[in-house]
Amino acid sequence: MRFSIVVPVYGVEKYLEECVQSLFAQTFKDFEIILVDDRSPDRCPEMCDEIAKRDDRVRVIHKPQNEGLGFARNTGLEAAKGDYILFVDSDDTIDRETLEECAEALEDDPDIVVWGMRLCYENKKGKTVRTEKIEPEDFYAASKAEMAEMFRRLSASRVFQYACNKAYRREFVQGLTTRFEKTKLIEDFLFNIEVFGKVERVRSIDEDLYFYRKPTHVTLASSYNPEFFKLAKRKFSLEEDFLREHNAYEGECLQQILKGYIKHYISAVVRNRSRSANLSRKEQNRLAKEMLLDETTQRVLQGFEPKGFVFKTLTKLMKKQRVKSIVLLCSTVNFAQQTLLPLVKKLKG
Repeated sequence: MRFSIVVPVYGVEKYLEECVQSLFAQTFKDFEIILVDDRSPDRCPEMCDEIAKRDDRVRVIHKPQNEGLGFARNTGLEAAKGDYILFVDSDDTIDRETLEECAEALEDDPDIVVWGMRLCYENKKGKTVRTEKIEPEDFYAASKAEMAEMFRRLSASRVFQYACNKAYRREFVQGLTTRFEKTKLIEDFLFNIEVFGKVERVRSIDEDLYFYRKPTHVTLASSYNPEFFKLAKRKFSLEEDFLREHNAYEGECLQQILKGYIKHYISAVVRNRSRSANLSRKEQNRLAKEMLLDETTQRVLQGFEPKGFVFKTLTKLMKKQRVKSIVLLCSTVNFAQQTLLPLVKKLKG
């Protein structure tokens, strides 16, 4: 069997059938589907069983208790029998030629195949209001230097962090101790950075084959998490380790992760200003300064070479510790990204 498609299922009775139909519609037919019911409270458990009756390529695993997306994926990973494993979220869909494109890429004998995504932004009524393609370049990495460059390219195109746009060689990944962690923010990244650090060959293809549903009403300003900055620091530390291991802690690769850290600082500031954070202006500014004076932040500022007006202005303010101005600029940048840029794209389209 060529592919195992692992689908964690929880609270998605509205989307599950559409997801599964996109899998059945594949032009490449040699695959199995593993539906992992994560103790879903709706009709999903019954729906999974009904789907399995329609096609003998479908297996259902009913977990005895809810443990979250990452652990549901781990359950499917252990049960997979195909040569390669894909993870598809049960509220998303994939292009009908996804497996066929992936099968062609396997001629290079990669440990991982990566492809692009189409981000489908929906309003509260479930209507798609705009789409955005994020795609990597066609690239094959089979050495440390090439793997570092692959990491840079995938990070720059914003596709590295996801697990749902990749096919992992089953024997390779099952042989690792690496598994998905139980964290809501960067579980895919934590899995990928460790797996990519151990692979020998990776192939990326410039096709947007995965359709990722994103609600427009969920933004940085509405998604406060007190652990965000701590997780951002952990992410950056792992990126540093990866680059050092691949002899690439310099140049464009280094600047890529330094820029990413600054972006996460912006995100942390914006999240702390959200209503759900329930923090006073004084407390918001205190936290912004505390994160600014953090040893990691100060080290990043020393090595970061900003390009563009926004990053140059922000890093100047950060070095001068102009906290109130920093908070204002971060909020302005977020507003522009969430409101103005989509509007401009819509007018152009």
